[in-house]
Amino acid sequence: EILVPYAPETFDGIIRKLMQTGLEPSFLSSKLISSADACRFDQVQKGSLNETPTVVDKSIEAVSRVFGWGKDQLLSAQPLSVPALAGAQARFKMPARRNADQTTLYAAYAFYLARLVLQATPKGPLNPVPDEPDAFLELYHASYQELDFRNLLNFCWDLGIPIMPLSDGGQFHGACWRMEGRNVVVMKQRTPHTGRWLFDLLHELYHVSQRPEETDFLVLEAAETSVERRESDEEIRASQFAGEVALRGQAENLTQVVINQSNGDIRRVKSLVSQVAEAHDIDVGLFANYLAFRLQMQGINWWGAAANLQRSSEDPWEIARDVFCERFSFEGIDATDQSILDRALERT
Repeated sequence: EILVPYAPETFDGIIRKLMQTGLEPSFLSSKLISSADACRFDQVQKGSLNETPTVVDKSIEAVSRVFGWGKDQLLSAQPLSVPALAGAQARFKMPARRNADQTTLYAAYAFYLARLVLQATPKGPLNPVPDEPDAFLELYHASYQELDFRNLLNFCWDLGIPIMPLSDGGQFHGACWRMEGRNVVVMKQRTPHTGRWLFDLLHELYHVSQRPEETDFLVLEAAETSVERRESDEEIRASQFAGEVALRGQAENLTQVVINQSNGDIRRVKSLVSQVAEAHDIDVGLFANYLAFRLQMQGINWWGAAANLQRSSEDPWEIARDVFCERFSFEGIDATDQSILDRALERT
């Protein structure tokens, strides 16, 4: 593409300039400004910058905070550069061309939310996360008896690890950041199954447990069927950790039972998973998620069958949002940040 430099004279001009980076107007109106201002968004796009200062100024302020483009840059003829993702490329293979820019922009948005949440969360002692399933379960059961998604979320907050839930699809499937030694996890799933969210949160906690000597790092999660998930040693260990914790140390043993009884026939696996789960009194959805991960390592996509075995009647995103609102202190956040946070916590 050839980008022709121009200095915007209208709000619509600013929108066109932002679109050159991959930032769509729908993202600006749905994520960065309040619902009330979004209702006026289409009308003010065609006006001059002087005719509609309220929505324009709020939009410019929000864009500047999240992506680092100052008002002078937005109004100048200089093209905007997409924010860099420090360290992320080593952990996540970006898609080509324009999609890479959109992924980077969304990651910058998620990073802004993560940083905002950490800054507004009181600092406490930095509690390490055990990376061995037995040690993790011992620490967990010292405070919570049942391992379920709500309890696990509260356990994370107890350790000083805020969990920010997003309901957007695409781009990437979750992230964890460490900033100045403090950890925060962004969960980003569209599945309505609590077992899957629990498995993914345990997966992220394994990443949090790693490299304790580093004060800053970022892990962006690719899709569960990606090459990164299948070939990265840390990704494999993270999913093994998640499975062993979720299934009380029985994940690999029960997987071998299913593999042996199936005699290599993938068509028998679904019924065997249900039978083995019932016989050993474990959650069939959690077992199915772990088995899907194990089969993915062999190049078999079994995630659809695993989804059909989930038995959750609760909405995991709503659970995560409710725990976030219970544990997070909204005091001291200004109107712009409050608006951005409110929109992030809305159902997409």
